[in-house]
Amino acid sequence: MLILHATRDCGQTPRIVFAFEEIGAPWRLVWRDGGYFLENFGGPGPLLEDGELRLSYSGPIIRHAARTVPGARLLPSDPGQLAMVEQWMDFYLIGFRVPIITLAQQRAQPADRKDAVLIQRETAGLHRVLATLERQLASREYIAGEFSAADVTYSALSMLPRLGVDLAAFPRTEQYLARIAARPAWARSQALLDAARAATASA
Repeated sequence: MLILHATRDCGQTPRIVFAFEEIGAPWRLVWRDGGYFLENFGGPGPLLEDGELRLSYSGPIIRHAARTVPGARLLPSDPGQLAMVEQWMDFYLIGFRVPIITLAQQRAQPADRKDAVLIQRETAGLHRVLATLERQLASREYIAGEFSAADVTYSALSMLPRLGVDLAAFPRTEQYLARIAARPAWARSQALLDAARAATASA
């Protein structure tokens, strides 16, 4: 049983749960407050508990589940294809992660505390890396050809419109995100998270 400890507003949790649902992993979710991770593990969440193993951050958690759950097919067996998947997972961290976090933080600020220059700069940076993704999707439905852990990672881009990022100039990316959203595991993961949040809110 994989046990995922996460905060209710963690941006990494949806893609981890998406991965678990894609591969049919047995798992359960434990909500924590942010101080739990710093006090017990010296860093931020989310955190995976798998027997004696403890792992932080979505990338290592997704890779571990993909390698250890029988029948999982999120990581290719071909070394070249695997390298492609891992390259694009790293590209998300390098190109997308910080601008997305920054825009989410700015969105949470009152109007008089928003930094328009920072928002413009980070949005422009996202447009540059989106152009790279758009080129990669020119001849394939998913980033590395077959659906993989890279696509689970990029499911996080579904939040971009809510952060004020217009995807109209990136039609392949819009279609790509629509394909991800149409996967049954995505719908299950969203419904499970919504139900878990609602249950704790009413408790």
